[in-house]
Amino acid sequence: MLYLLFSAGGGGEYLLIAPSYISKFLEDSIFSVILELLESGIPIIMRGHPILVESEKQKNTKKLLKLQEYENFIFDNGNLCETLKAKQKVDSLSLAMYKSFALLCDSSSLSYTYPLVSLKPAIVLLSEAEVGIGIENIYAYNKTMHLIAHNASDIRDSLKILSNIDTLQKYKQEIQKYRDDEIYNIGNSSEFIALKIKEILG
Repeated sequence: MLYLLFSAGGGGEYLLIAPSYISKFLEDSIFSVILELLESGIPIIMRGHPILVESEKQKNTKKLLKLQEYENFIFDNGNLCETLKAKQKVDSLSLAMYKSFALLCDSSSLSYTYPLVSLKPAIVLLSEAEVGIGIENIYAYNKTMHLIAHNASDIRDSLKILSNIDTLQKYKQEIQKYRDDEIYNIGNSSEFIALKIKEILG
C-alpha cells in the first residue's frame, strides 16, 4: 500500500538512503526498518559518502549482501544510470534525486542539498544534542524541509507522514518558497550585487 502511494505521487518511487556513515543505518533496529520497507515493496537506493563508502562497505559486508537479495534494493556504486537503464547519462546522485520521493540521511551536507535541488523532504537521523547545533542561525534541522528522527520508530513515523501525496506536495511548495526567498532570492539578488559593485567603484 505504501509503495502504491509513493509511486503515485509523481515525486519518484525510491527511498534514497545516503548517509555519511552507512554503519549508522545498518544498526539492528534501523536495519529492521529497511528490511520492512523492502518487504512491503518500496524500492530503495543506498549510496555512501564517496570518501568513506569503501571502508563502510567492508565493515558491513554481511548486511549489505542481505539487502542485495531484494530485487527492489540498489546499492549505488556510481553506475546508477546503467542499473536503471536511464536514457540520458547523468551523474548517479542527480539520477537518485530525480528517482526518489524522499531522502533518509544523517547530518551530512546532502540533508540540505537534496531538498533544495529536488524540492523533496529529507528524514534526518540526529541525536537530541545534534538538533540544536548551528552556525550563524543555520542548524542541522530545518523544519521547512526536514523531518527529524532519533530512532527507528521515528523513521517509521516519518515515512507514514510522507506516504500522503498532499503532504509531499506541501513540502514541495514550502521548500520552493524557502529556496526562492532564502537561497537564490532571484527577485533582488542582481539589483543588490549591482548596487554593491557601484558602491565599491564609487
